[in-house]
Amino acid sequence: MASATHNIDGPTGIPSDQDLRDGAGGINAALADTVAQTRNYSDVDPCTDSCWWGIPISSTNFPVGTYLYRYFTANKGDFVRVTIAWWSHADCSAINNCNFDRLDTDLHLGVRDPDFQWVPGAWSASWDNNYELVEFVAPKTGTYRIAVYKTRADEPSNYLGIALVRLHRVYIPLVLKNFP
Repeated sequence: MASATHNIDGPTGIPSDQDLRDGAGGINAALADTVAQTRNYSDVDPCTDSCWWGIPISSTNFPVGTYLYRYFTANKGDFVRVTIAWWSHADCSAINNCNFDRLDTDLHLGVRDPDFQWVPGAWSASWDNNYELVEFVAPKTGTYRIAVYKTRADEPSNYLGIALVRLHRVYIPLVLKNFP
């Protein structure tokens, strides 16, 4: 989802109350490959480019009502897209027969700027899926904080994936010539 930066039809984010024909956008395969190859294992060292984290979570290392943080750097004007996803509990008696898919954990996603202020529009708190997504243009240069908030957990453990895409914006002037 983090690398789905190609808008095919409709918004690239996941706004509420809209019919999304292409989900979160079309996948940029080269970018997805770059993100997949750049795993960050640190709780405190920031990603300096696109990357991802895989984190086992439990009531011990990430209790309900608390935040889990990961960090990244961005320059003012960079386009940033952050996604989280976690396991749901599917009850499948056979590979093609699933009775239900229950969410036993509910997480929310936000991003704080280098001054520890919430980035405007960079908050996602849906309750009916096992993913959240935010995208924004970095308002300043510095180290940002990905903030995952645990609202509910009806299970002892789960697994959280966080992916970050940071695209540098480059201004290229368009030069047109008049031809006879």
